[in-house]
Amino acid sequence: MKGTMDALQLKRIAQMTHRGLQGRITDGRSAGGLSYGYRIPIDPTTGLRRTGELEPDEDQAEVVRRIFREFSEGHSPRAIAHQLNAEGVPSPRGREWKVNTIYGNARRDTGILNNELYAGMRVWNRLQYRKNPETDQRASRNRNEAEIIRVEVPHLRIIDEDLWQAVKARQSGQRRSLERAAPSALRRKRYLLSGLVRCGQCGGKMTVAGSSKSRAYYCANAKEKGPSVCPGMPGLRVDRLQPQVLSGLRDDLMTPEAVARFRCQFLERIAEARKERDTEQASLRKAIAQEQKAIDGAIRAIRDDMATRSVYEMLRSAEEKKEALEAKLSALDAPAFDIPEDLAALYRSQVDALAETLSDPEVVHRASEILGELIDRIVIRHDETVGHTAELEGKLLGLLAFAQNKNAATLSCAASSLK
Repeated sequence: MKGTMDALQLKRIAQMTHRGLQGRITDGRSAGGLSYGYRIPIDPTTGLRRTGELEPDEDQAEVVRRIFREFSEGHSPRAIAHQLNAEGVPSPRGREWKVNTIYGNARRDTGILNNELYAGMRVWNRLQYRKNPETDQRASRNRNEAEIIRVEVPHLRIIDEDLWQAVKARQSGQRRSLERAAPSALRRKRYLLSGLVRCGQCGGKMTVAGSSKSRAYYCANAKEKGPSVCPGMPGLRVDRLQPQVLSGLRDDLMTPEAVARFRCQFLERIAEARKERDTEQASLRKAIAQEQKAIDGAIRAIRDDMATRSVYEMLRSAEEKKEALEAKLSALDAPAFDIPEDLAALYRSQVDALAETLSDPEVVHRASEILGELIDRIVIRHDETVGHTAELEGKLLGLLAFAQNKNAATLSCAASSLK
């Protein structure tokens, strides 16, 4: 009951806060957040910031105008980001400019080119946030148009109407072309190594570009942020990297010698962990005995008709503590885990079975997820003499679980990477 009342109280507080913010918006004031191109003004009398108010920051506003102007003239967001990075212009977060920082998402009003505040219109209540009970993460979703509040704020306009409309017209034409030419953009993963390949020069992700058989991995930072962030390297063909990675997984990442070294290290760590577990178990058993003693005393008082309200409260508290301690004790009783002698052979057979299924495009997405559990990252480097080289770093727990087709949680104390 107390938990329900607390939840209702939190909901009421959230509703009251939302109403208060809505009132500030309808009054023409800011409800929080500071968009790039604006600052909070300082009261000249008190020297304090005038919260709820905004004014253009001319230095940043000029960057915004430049982005709109260059985009309307036909420059791509990537080219604009490259030039800003080359000139050392700080992004809204003080780092490098990216394509997404400029182009954003029109449906969610993200990105410089989609911020209606630059056109003198404050938009509020566009998104609704809810917590996913399974992941405990907040997820956003668009509200209905009727719930969105728009208030004109002409004193905050940075972009004139003609330039704003020119940018919107070009964006609309690009979206129509994209919908016709690339409907596959919303599909699931199409490449086996999606999200795993990293550039050896800057550490950024490498993504696939090109068409047909010439599809290759290129550094995303070099492509989106420009040579001032990463000089890039020649593309590495997808059909060349994938077989090398599977070969490395099968033959190089978990050799019998590596398994033998790990076995010795693992047994040493397990021995240390068992000593720590025995000590903690003894401490928990002692605490459980103390709570049981309190429970027995309370039961005697109830039996002898000497119980007061505090005795019943003490009994309930002692039973709850004992139950929690027993759960901790039970969690420490992990089953013994043995590493089979033929682990390397078992692992190679699993990789062979995985490789045989990759001819079916329907399983690429799932196979990519499996590889994500086995591989930490694939670092690509390039040398003019030797060409491309790939360094494969494996997730040891994932490799062991995959080889034996079981949960390797009991190996968490020995987690590391194999190269």
